[in-house]
Amino acid sequence: MNETRPPMSEPPSTGSARLTSIRFGEYLCQRQFISEEQLLEALGDHWSNGGNIGAAICRQGFMDRNELEQQARLYHSIDTVEI
Repeated sequence: MNETRPPMSEPPSTGSARLTSIRFGEYLCQRQFISEEQLLEALGDHWSNGGNIGAAICRQGFMDRNELEQQARLYHSIDTVEI
């Protein structure tokens, strides 16, 4: 017999902490590679000129490309990253 089940819903909150994703620029701020002001400037560049935030951070001269790529690998936990 086929039963129709209601859609599953999220379990009720138990007050425990939830993991949330962090954006790469925020990650760099938390690790103190760039300041919040620099992140805002890089975001403005990113929105105006396109590309990703890493490219904007490099264009603004806030981080060396090699260091940025190393941090991106750590952030994504992968061996290679295209920036």
